[in-house]
Amino acid sequence: MSSPTTPLVDRFAEHFGNTGNPLLSVTVPARSEIAGNHTDHEGGDVIGGALDARIEAVCALNGTGTARIESVGYGGFEIDLSDLAVQASEQETTSLARGMASELAATGRTPQGFDLIMQSSIPSGSGLSSSAAVELAFGRAMEALWEGAAIDAVTLAKMAQRTENNYFGKPCGAQDQLASACGGTVLLDFASAVPQV
Repeated sequence: MSSPTTPLVDRFAEHFGNTGNPLLSVTVPARSEIAGNHTDHEGGDVIGGALDARIEAVCALNGTGTARIESVGYGGFEIDLSDLAVQASEQETTSLARGMASELAATGRTPQGFDLIMQSSIPSGSGLSSSAAVELAFGRAMEALWEGAAIDAVTLAKMAQRTENNYFGKPCGAQDQLASACGGTVLLDFASAVPQV
């Protein structure tokens, strides 16, 4: 997390105005598997690598009980943070935000309203795990904005996997989330319930 000075800050100000609260920036890379595609489902090994394509976001608390999220080129949505239960009718990005909010609340944090604007350089439908990067961006934003203990990369990745499984309904393994959360090039061993990085 850092104090952002990017063009995304200008977009944030144009869309949400200035609340006077500190702005935070979040960047999460896309990923590709170098070897071991889908072996996470079978208890095997995966070599994953982070890419230059990424999700970038700027966020700040807004003093309400609502998360207001805008995605450049895709529009926006709001989530009432007093209701973090699965909503069967929700679209992908909305369900991912609600799911990550639920996961972060489960760490003992008190959900607080925030504004977030994000943009992606990950080509849509490219197979480079844009959904995992979005989940992790939401998670890192809420981790920083809501008071609580730091969350390590593996734990956050497992939270993102559960969100994709339970809120979006996609029965994925954890390789996408882990590779993006850890960054760089990583060897992931899925022989145990807790992946080894």
